[in-house]
Amino acid sequence: MKDYLAPAKAVSSFSEAKLEAYISAGNTIKNCSHGESGGMPAMYKEMISKAVRKANNKRKIKMIHENSSAAYATIQDLILTHQFEFLKIVKENPESTAREIELLSNGIPAPWKRLPELRFKGFVSNPYKRPCKVTGKKAMVWAAA
Repeated sequence: MKDYLAPAKAVSSFSEAKLEAYISAGNTIKNCSHGESGGMPAMYKEMISKAVRKANNKRKIKMIHENSSAAYATIQDLILTHQFEFLKIVKENPESTAREIELLSNGIPAPWKRLPELRFKGFVSNPYKRPCKVTGKKAMVWAAA
């Protein structure tokens, strides 16, 4: 072998399967910094770090989905109560914009979420647009269907 060539670099034993098995066993990896990859070059460290982040994100997404489903089930009654209150306001104040309805709602949050849900259910509609009395911008008007 010629002496002017660089010595051969060590080959990494890293694989996606090994990482998945390690994480499936309940182990966690925070990060991979200098020296923690067994002296491998920066390219291998980068590969390991990306794979670790990807595996950790998979677990976080699954946990968020389960938590979100549980949270949605617990607030379902509250959502229905808010929808009913907004429907009552729309019937009492026909052809109001969402911002005007928000002022009349006595602190019930997020009419911009509940009003489209009511429209989807067929309780309210948007007959036309007009300037909002609160913002002065052209906005959809909400009316009972």
